[in-house]
Amino acid sequence: MSDLEKNIEIRKQNAILGALVADAASLGMHWLYDVERISQVAGKTPEFITPNKSHYENVAGFFAHPMKEAGDLTHYGEQLVVGLRSLAENSGEWKPFHYLETFRHTFDCGGSFHGYIDASTSGTIANYRQEKIRLMEKAKAEAPGIEKYPLMVVDELFQTIGLSASGEELIAPILKSMSEIFTDEKIMKQLEAVVRSYEKNRTCILGFSEDNQVPSFSKLPPLVACYAGDPKLSDKVEEAIRITSDNDEAVMYSMFAAKALELVILGESIPKALKAAVDGADKIVKEKINHALNFEYQTLMQLGKEYGTNCIVHQAFPVSTAILNKAPNYKTGVRENILASGDNAGRSIFVGAMLGAAYCADPSKSIPASWLTKVKGSKEYIKLIGDVLKSEI
Repeated sequence: MSDLEKNIEIRKQNAILGALVADAASLGMHWLYDVERISQVAGKTPEFITPNKSHYENVAGFFAHPMKEAGDLTHYGEQLVVGLRSLAENSGEWKPFHYLETFRHTFDCGGSFHGYIDASTSGTIANYRQEKIRLMEKAKAEAPGIEKYPLMVVDELFQTIGLSASGEELIAPILKSMSEIFTDEKIMKQLEAVVRSYEKNRTCILGFSEDNQVPSFSKLPPLVACYAGDPKLSDKVEEAIRITSDNDEAVMYSMFAAKALELVILGESIPKALKAAVDGADKIVKEKINHALNFEYQTLMQLGKEYGTNCIVHQAFPVSTAILNKAPNYKTGVRENILASGDNAGRSIFVGAMLGAAYCADPSKSIPASWLTKVKGSKEYIKLIGDVLKSEI
């Protein structure tokens, strides 16, 4: 491996780590919409604070994480981990249906995640349930006379065997499994029609179309790290966004952010990466982001008043861009993002990924080791990153 390739590999690792650490660091001040209150309760070190309901009293804010403690991830970080796990289980290859099933097993009823569920997540899960009904009804029409029991068996097999496969690679093992359960030739012909109907009509694009908020970006750092420099990245990024956020505005801003992150991973500085990424963005994104790149703010309160600090992408990404454009190192940038208030955890995925990748070569500017050790589950995440990128960390 050349020095250039090695440096890119390190930036990939630190893009993912940087996003996770920044998310966990933001937990305690998340959705506190008052710059002064954050300064009062956290001073200049607002990172890794256990959520406290009293901090939110008599000020604008939403106390969303009563069950969490310092070092836990928010739901944004958990969505990143879903993407990371899916990629790890497929040797770094993007498999959209596998990602969707991993997402469902994490956030649906009975899933592994316990905590706040955002609108895009709940909307996607609801759409998933409707999609299963749609596929079953379509299959009944294309395989007349099929009985409920075999139809349910096919559905279950499809959700397991069909995670990563497609076409005949999917159909053949399902039919083989079915032949071990059903011996009647007529039923098997109907079942084959059902399986082919499922394969033909299924979609992974189930995102909540009304949601134009920052969860659209949450799963992207591992995907960008895997495919940085690959011409297929753009298509894969858009597909990944629309799985949970099938909203054009969310796609436009998140595509800009993904491009900027790719450029930093490949070696560009943050200011140059932001400028190059916005030059290729849609008009609506160009106007907001170029304004943020040129906005001379003196205080974080001024920055929040200019763009707003809630979850909507046309507020979150300009604030993130302005902070990133000035950040001299990882620690300062992440702290500034937290102190800027509002949906700082939502912004932290982009901010942390960019800073983690850009400053990983200089120990004095990179992710503090003391911060990384505070993230619960960090050893597991480091292993997953190694599995995804096929490298040692």
